[in-house]
Amino acid sequence: MQPTTIAKSSLTADPKDRTAIEHELRSAAASLGGLVTQRLGDEADVYVVGLNYDFDVFARRYAVSLGDRLVGVACYSSEVMRYPTDTGERLFVNRMNYTEPPVRPPTVAVVFMAVASDEIEILNLISLISDEIGSAKVIVACALAANGIGDAAAPWLEEYNLPKPEIVALQTSEGDLRNVRDKTYETLDDRPRKVTAMMPIWIMERAFGPMPEHMREKYALRD
Repeated sequence: MQPTTIAKSSLTADPKDRTAIEHELRSAAASLGGLVTQRLGDEADVYVVGLNYDFDVFARRYAVSLGDRLVGVACYSSEVMRYPTDTGERLFVNRMNYTEPPVRPPTVAVVFMAVASDEIEILNLISLISDEIGSAKVIVACALAANGIGDAAAPWLEEYNLPKPEIVALQTSEGDLRNVRDKTYETLDDRPRKVTAMMPIWIMERAFGPMPEHMREKYALRD
């Protein structure tokens, strides 16, 4: 399915400006959440999936807005592997996998991606949650997506008997977005050393409990 283009995004303007990227994704989360609600109504049970690089400013904001309709979340690191397939598609590996079992069967799984540039990344993320979501509808919600990304992913999804998602994007592009994707996530993960995959604060607290009080002043989320 082709992406549904709704509005403009500024992610391509300067992928090295972290403040601008985070501001864009906060706004995009609200817009995309509204679009999902228009499609499914305000009673659907939702399983939310995101990437570790932007989860706290992107997928988390939609997840929190759902209240009791949130039935579970998943978060993955989705890192590009060194060698592509024989036909040139990039492959992805996940060094950080956090997958919650849903508290009840979801109506829909919403996969948040700041930049959807690679059909194999979409395949990878859907495969990781397939056991949790059952027959739920899948929506890939993007701030920016490569035009035709859904059609490119379709044969891969069919080969592995995975559901074909509806792709909703605030902006689509005819160009190759792989470099935009990579620079965006490099900017969001600006740690000087990346020995382990970054874990979002919200996911960390869901997994391990509330942050110790002495750490909250520096690290607690405030938006």
